[in-house]
This record gives sequence, structure tokens and C-alpha cells, in this order.
Amino acid sequence: MFKKYQFFSGLALLLITCNLYAATASNASNDCKTTTSLYANQWQIIGIPCEAPENANTVKAIFADDIAGNYGTDWILFGYNPSSNSYENVDLQDVLQVGTGYWIITFTNLALLDMPSGSQPVKQIESTQCISPSCFETTMTSNGTKQWQLVANPFHHSFSWSALRGKVATIKHSCGREEGCTLTEMQTEGFVEDQGWNFDGSAYQPLKGTDVAPWTGMWMVSLNTASNTHLSTLLFPGIKPDSGPNEEFFNLNFMTSPLGEYDIEDIKREWLGVLWAHPNGRVNVIEENGNRFLRVDYPQGGVGPREGGAQWKIDFIKAFGTTYNELYISYKLRFANGFDPVKGGKFPGLFGGQGNTGGHPADGYDGWTARMMWRVDAAPVFYVYHTDMQGNFGDNFYWDEVETQLFPAAEWVQVEHRIVMNTPGNKDGILQGWYNGKLALDKHDMRYRHVNSFAIDGFYFSTFFGGSSDSWAPIHDETIDFDDFIFSTVPITH
Repeated sequence: MFKKYQFFSGLALLLITCNLYAATASNASNDCKTTTSLYANQWQIIGIPCEAPENANTVKAIFADDIAGNYGTDWILFGYNPSSNSYENVDLQDVLQVGTGYWIITFTNLALLDMPSGSQPVKQIESTQCISPSCFETTMTSNGTKQWQLVANPFHHSFSWSALRGKVATIKHSCGREEGCTLTEMQTEGFVEDQGWNFDGSAYQPLKGTDVAPWTGMWMVSLNTASNTHLSTLLFPGIKPDSGPNEEFFNLNFMTSPLGEYDIEDIKREWLGVLWAHPNGRVNVIEENGNRFLRVDYPQGGVGPREGGAQWKIDFIKAFGTTYNELYISYKLRFANGFDPVKGGKFPGLFGGQGNTGGHPADGYDGWTARMMWRVDAAPVFYVYHTDMQGNFGDNFYWDEVETQLFPAAEWVQVEHRIVMNTPGNKDGILQGWYNGKLALDKHDMRYRHVNSFAIDGFYFSTFFGGSSDSWAPIHDETIDFDDFIFSTVPITH
């Protein structure tokens, strides 16, 4: 389906002998400190994830301090000219452009690429045509024929391929109006193919349905309908240019999710930064009175995540390019009518480091988790693996400051968590919970860590009956509904 071999000429032999590509991100923050690994003797398509300062935006300034050897012999960079369908040498003094993809290789040792000091997040344009309040725009060239071109993720954070949109340079066409178009609509209209490809060191890999990490470059195609009067522009989803750290930055309500089974591909499409997912055929999208939500099944007798419920794990570095020292999350849940809680089960929550669970106590140097549970009589609690935990399994902190201490059957309840990391070694961390907007638990003496090598690193969707013994097993088939997942750095329900 994807044939670019005619364009490679002298590069072809090298590409055939490449090893598997892998890109990694360091423990970066929003100030463009994300990095990527460049492996020896392996071609990679990359793009810079931030705007370098004007005095440090050349090939030499960005890469020469990271890669050993001489340019042109020990390492080299190529650009691509779509008009002539040819590769072009890039000079050391050439300025690199955000949003443009480049081929790069080193023939010496592994290199860790980073951006120069003073680099800033790319400027974004507020637009109703973008899926987010603002986006980065890059216009594809076109001469009325099918043209390949190299583009790249312009951000220091990942974005979901499904959130990428497009527009054309005329308001007379539907894709030029205020709402823009999805890539599928752009392809149907003959402007841009709704797929992209990255090179993994031995073969091209499709990006559709994936998260696109920082530093990732990719091939895309402008189609025959595109022309100088109908130039196609890609809209990479970002955040508000003037937004500070205090904002709601993730909101998933499933209203556009297909009805039926919610599988691994659905999870990867809708949850950014997925490390792994085990829906196990027990998660479905349900519609009720015009609202869509997730329904999770817990088969009779099923104890633990292998026999009931579902789990997936979200990494914030992979998803948003950063970790957090303070975070609020919220979601809604509803037990089925007649639900029997037995001894209890797990609900989603936050984690840091390795995310200690399963009887592996936290020691302050490895990680922590703060999930929720329902317990006997459906009582809400925090279930926490932390430095001062009393045994091998997490401690229970009951939500006992609300009028009702129980989750009712057949009624939606909105829960909100707040975690503030402690100063390493000190008991000054915060653990708070709200039940339908009312403060239900308030602790200011938590110790999650002795070191600062981890913080609030991700979200753990985890739900099942258990415990581990059969005494926790559901007596009948049970279901719990979930909806409206929100991540924010400011309060959500209060």
C-alpha cells in the first residue's frame, strides 16, 4: 500500500539493513526538555518538538552537541522536497522547522537528542476548525497530483491521531468552513490521505489509531484534488497558547465512541499515553437516554482482574509530556440495580513510579498508587500503597465525611480525587476525595516518596472484585457504569 522505494536512491540499501526504531521521552516538563534516542546505524524520521531560540535553531546548534563525530561522515540529516520527489542534503547551518520531518542517522554511537536551552513550546493558533481550542497548522504543498511529504509532531507532548484534522484554503468548500474536517472527510474529498507512516528501522508503520509521540516524523500524502487554490492544511491539536498550568486538560465522555465492545484499539484511540490495556471483552459502550458511557462486566465468581472487570494504564509523560506534583481527577460511576458489593472491589485512581499494587508494598523509593475501592455495604474508600503503609497490601482510608457513606445502586455518583506529592521524606503530602462535590476525606500527612525521581506519573483504570480469595467473588453477574473522566490541575466539582 505504501511505496516510497523509488524515492530513496542511495538511501535504500541503508534502510533495508536498519534495526528496529525506538523513541523514548525523559522525565520532562512543559519547558521542552523531552528527549529521544537516536540509535546507531538506524535511519529515523524525526521532527523537533519545540521552537529553538533564534541563536540556536540550526542543525549544528540543535544536534551537534548530542551526536558524536563529524557531520556528513559520522552522522547526517536529509530533508525531502515534495515538488521534485527527491531528498536534499541539509547543511549544518540550515534552520530546522517545527512541523517538518527529517531523515537522520548516526554511524557512531547511541545519541540522546534534546532541544537547546531556551527552547519554547510552538506557537498555536486559536481555531474552531481544530478539535482543541487551539492548534499548530502546517500547510502541505500540492500541484494537483498525489504528493508525499514529510511532516512531524510539533509538540513536546503526544497527541492522538484521531484528533488530527484538516482544512482547505477556500470557504466555498465544507472543509474550509468554521468546523474544518476530520482526516477521513479530507480523504473522501480528495485532499489528504487519512493515514501517516513512521519508519521503525525495518518497515513503515501506520500511525492511524495510535498516539504520536514527541520527535516523531511521518510521511503523509496530499491527493489529486488538492491544488494551489485548494491547499490542504493539517491542524495538530494542542492547548490554548495562553493557558497556564491551572486547567482541565483531559475530558472523556464517550459520546463519540462506537456502541458495542470497547476493545484495546478503542482504548488506545481515546486514552492518550496507553502503556497497556486488558479490557478482556468485559467493557462495552452503552447508550441510555442519549448519553453514552462505559459498562464493565464482573462475571459471577470472578475474583481479581483476570476473572472480572478491566484494567489499563496511562502514562502522563507519553500522553502530555509531563508529570505532576498536584492533580485532580474526577469520574462518574453507577452500580447496577440490585448490585451486591460482597467484600469490595477496585476503582480507578492515580499512580507514581512503578505504581505499586498486588501485595508489593511501597518503600518511598519505588512508587505508589491511590485507587478507590468500594467495601462492605458499598462504602467508598481510598486504597493506597504509600511509604508508611502498615502491611503488604494497601491501606484503606474511608470516605466518612459525607452525609451518605455508601454508593447507592442505580444512581450516578461523581467522585473527585486530589493528590499533592509530599516533599521527599516528609509527611506533608495530601490525599483528598469529594463525593458529588462534597469533601469526603481530607488527609494532609501522606508520605508517597523519599525521592523526587517520581511524582504523579499516570492514571490507572482498574476495576474488579477483590481481594484475591474466593470470599470476595460476586455472587451473581454484576455491572458498574463509568462516565466523564476528567484530569485537571484545578478543582473540578467544588
